[in-house]
Amino acid sequence: MQPQALTTLVKMLRVHGRDKRDATHPSPATGSVAGPVRAGGRYASLARMDSLGIAPIACRRVAWGCALSAALLACGGEDREVLPEGCDRFVAPTGDVQTALQRTLIEARAGQVVCLDGVYRLTDEVLVEADGLVIRGSGAARAVLDFSGQSFGANGLHVQSVEGIRIERIEVRETRGDGIRIDASRNVVLRDVVVGWSTPSGEQNGAYGLYPVGCTNVLIEDSEVYGARDAGFYVGQSRNVVVRRNRAHGNVAGIEIENTVGAEVYENEATDNTGGILVFDLPGLSMQGGDVLVRDNRVVANNRANFAAVGTIVSYLPAGTGVMLLAMDRVEVRDNTIEGNESTGLLSISYKIVEAVGAGGSVPRDYDPYGETVHVHDNVFRNNGTMPRDLLVGAGPTPLEDIVWDGVTDPMKTDPEGRLRLCIRNNGSARFRNLQLDPSSFRFGEGSTDLAPHDCMHPPVPGVELSL
Repeated sequence: MQPQALTTLVKMLRVHGRDKRDATHPSPATGSVAGPVRAGGRYASLARMDSLGIAPIACRRVAWGCALSAALLACGGEDREVLPEGCDRFVAPTGDVQTALQRTLIEARAGQVVCLDGVYRLTDEVLVEADGLVIRGSGAARAVLDFSGQSFGANGLHVQSVEGIRIERIEVRETRGDGIRIDASRNVVLRDVVVGWSTPSGEQNGAYGLYPVGCTNVLIEDSEVYGARDAGFYVGQSRNVVVRRNRAHGNVAGIEIENTVGAEVYENEATDNTGGILVFDLPGLSMQGGDVLVRDNRVVANNRANFAAVGTIVSYLPAGTGVMLLAMDRVEVRDNTIEGNESTGLLSISYKIVEAVGAGGSVPRDYDPYGETVHVHDNVFRNNGTMPRDLLVGAGPTPLEDIVWDGVTDPMKTDPEGRLRLCIRNNGSARFRNLQLDPSSFRFGEGSTDLAPHDCMHPPVPGVELSL
């Protein structure tokens, strides 16, 4: 297909997206508009297609499918030969793969399996808006979507407002933005997926590897992300989430759960990131989170220098942090191995500290900046705090303790029964420090290592059961 024709096709697919941004959906890291979200029906409306003069006259006012088919006549596309076993459609990695892949994903019907095999060199993000698709690598190795030559679009795969999506055995490389972004969708499965950037700690790397936001029922398993300059695995403003058996390395944040209700993060390995596992609740987003269970993970040697974009929340993440809890309520951290993280094993702070260092923007009056009902128990902590960095320099004697709390609580709340307390129990020889921080000046107090006020327990945070 000629470049001009491909440009026309892309415009048709994007009419409803990049022109119609939803100002109520800011990027969690920067507060800026996060990207295209769905507005109106699938793909372009007929009226908008008319205004652009895209569809042939005979096809106008009939159906968007007719107009789209006319635009795609010369695009090539799905291989009509024998399909691989278990596949409804197949896209060969030859010819104009950009158009062929996009065409196949438009034409695929709900519940169909779209198979890929080989290396697909792409120059623009690929949009998915059909319900119930399975996108699967069908060969002996994962199918590779290579965006190293990308010149258009903000992401690699961009899934918008679907009821059901499953992406399996796919590798996404070198996207300009997020590797796989999924907006406002239900029943999301990402399985055996790899996303990465070849430049270590590259400031031009994409921000996120796997990025479901505003979703319900999300499963991310057996996958890997490396090189993301914000978070490798990110789930934000979502409900009912399981993140399991994944590997995050070489990112700023390995795994991040943000403003999400009902998440279970288990049996993952987070190593060689700036911070291993983050559980954040930030202001100014569509919902606040809670009920997050972090269990049975290996959080080891997350000591990479922070290479996040200056001014984003994660740019303040101290290098050498194992687990960081920020202003989230009802969090349980249990049965993890947390070792070799040079700043500290677990850092629990309020959003007041973010404001004190100048990282926070305006805060809505109804936002709760204090992390409450947090339970840290039955973990193995070893060899943490040997060289505190960034914001934790001067927080205490070296080695800094395995578990560090800012000591900031809500002065307007009384808690005679201890329901809001930070509870710490049965963590072996783990050491603890209350920084007794003054949030108005970011000055460390004398500090306390007394665990007695934290010798308590909360009811377990329930695991997440998904029916996908």
